Parts: sequence; structure tokens; C-alpha cells
Amino acid sequence: MPLSPLAGKIAPPNVLIDVARLRAAYASRAPDVDDPAQLVAFGTSGHRGAPEDGAFNEAHILAITQAICEHRARAGITGPLFLGVDTHAASEPAQQTALEVLAANDVETLLAPVDAETGGAGFTPTPALSRAILAHNRGRAAGDRFADGIVITPSHNPPRDGGFKYNPPHGGPADSAATRWIQDRANELIAGGLREVRRTTEKRHQKYDFLAEYVDALPSVLDIDAIRAAGVRIGADPLGGASVRYWAGIAMTQRQRDDCCFCLCQSCQQGAIELNIDVSDAAFSTGSENVDMPELGPDEGRDGLDPKLEIPDIFIGGVGDAQLSKHRHGVLEVHQI
Repeated sequence: MPLSPLAGKIAPPNVLIDVARLRAAYASRAPDVDDPAQLVAFGTSGHRGAPEDGAFNEAHILAITQAICEHRARAGITGPLFLGVDTHAASEPAQQTALEVLAANDVETLLAPVDAETGGAGFTPTPALSRAILAHNRGRAAGDRFADGIVITPSHNPPRDGGFKYNPPHGGPADSAATRWIQDRANELIAGGLREVRRTTEKRHQKYDFLAEYVDALPSVLDIDAIRAAGVRIGADPLGGASVRYWAGIAMTQRQRDDCCFCLCQSCQQGAIELNIDVSDAAFSTGSENVDMPELGPDEGRDGLDPKLEIPDIFIGGVGDAQLSKHRHGVLEVHQI
């Protein structure tokens, strides 16, 4: 694939979204029920749209969450609901809306601890939420407080979009029968002026450390000895997605040795976090933080790198067009895999 002219550069202002304006549209704009593009429409287990287009607004989330609560009651799902949120701008206000409806419907809701940097709930990748559902339901008989979940993400959609997905007790995407019922009921609630939506500002959710549970479970599914024997160097870039805390969490939780290189390239204004990780033991050690990395031209390649840094054999996450910054290191020759 061709290299983007924005690779290795800070994203220019014209490609950035106005977060304040987007969130204002989320809160203030009401969907036009006569416009099909502004109704709830489930795709792969969830609804996606842009607040500024009237397709992902507070009314949508109120209605969808109420419909999910009613679906749970119809299906006999009485256990906790795991709620995850990603880094899209519309996700945090959608989470607050959902929490109010879940609390009013007496749904036991589990949410990640507060993120120290953002002040909101910690970001939760879909696999971590799915694992939490499966871990809770493992060994339970039908009707024995099965759990399900909601993950607030439009996945790979652009930054201006929001997404809201339902994961039933099997942990994966909901089937078409469930999503059709939730979609139709949500649109019915919107058409009725949301009068049947239950809502409270009382905080009733509890904390669940998705990250710690996920990281602690990794050795049970990864053949660490095989990774050690292969001797590969692995690089990872969360590209600003919901896994942004997870790679560092793996490093900090599992660290013991540093004889194998795992390079985390994380975009941020303050700099880059370089992690030297011994994947052979699922044991990792942290290198320098907030290092001021030099800006590299597109033709500098390996010769422009600090000789102390290692370039990975495998790169996880690919190279995002406008998401690279001058603080990124050792990824200019790596393409999406």
C-alpha cells in the first residue's frame, strides 16, 4: 500500500474534529423521525452515526439503552451488564446517558475504573469486555444470573462518529433477531417522545478492572515459551484506540526481564513511551517515558533512528494516515499488516 504523505507528521488542523461542537450536537440535536438516516439502525450488533448529522444523539442512546433493558427482561438476563467505552469523542457523553437509563432500570452495571488522565471511565477494548462476559458466565446454568454487555464504539469509523453495540451472554455480537427487536423498540420510543424511557442521575454502577483481568488472563491463552523460542521482536501501536492503556498495562503488570524487545509506539503530545518487553516470559520492563523523539523525514528510515532503539520484526496496529506524530519512532518503514 502507498505511504501517506501525512505519515510521520503531526495531523494538520483541517483533519481534526471540533470536540466541543460535536458533544454539543450530541446533547442538543433531536433526530428527525421522518428522516430514515436519523433513526436507530443496527448494523454489526450496534448503531453508528455522527452527532452532527442527527444520527448519534442523546435521544438515540436513551432509547437504545431502554430497549436493551427491556430485551434483557424478555430474555431472562438478570446478571451484571459490563459497560465499555472507547476513545471516540461521542463515547463519553453516550456512556453517561446509558448509565442513567441502566440505573433507573435497576441493571447492575460494571464499568472500568476512572482513567487518571481523562477523568472519565477507563477505555475498554471490545475483546476485554467480551472476555469479562465469558468469564462471568463460565460454568453457570441457564438462568443463573447470566451477564451481557454494551460497548460504546463505532469501531473503525471516523473520529466524528459514535457507536453503541450490544453483546449478549455469549460475548460476541448480538444476532439479527435481538438487534432487530432492540432497533425497532428504540425507534418506537423515539417516536413516542421518549416518554417510556426510565432515567435517573443517581449513580449505581460499580467498578470492574477490565484491564487487570484481561492482562492476568493472557498467560492462560498464550504459549509464552513458543514466543520465546521464536525470538521475534514485536512492535505495537494502539493508534489512539481503546487499547491505548493495555499495552503499557501488559508491560507494567508482567515485567521481570528485558532481553527481548517489544516497542510500544504511542502517539501523544508529551512524547513517546518506549517499552522493552520480554515476551518470552510474559514478563516486561519499562524503558524511558515521555522521551522527546526527533522528527524524521520520509527518506531517513533506519538511519535516522537512535541506534539504541530496536525496530520490531512484527508490527501490530499498522500505520495510521493522520495519526502519526513527530514523537513516533521506528515505524516509518512499517506498513499495515
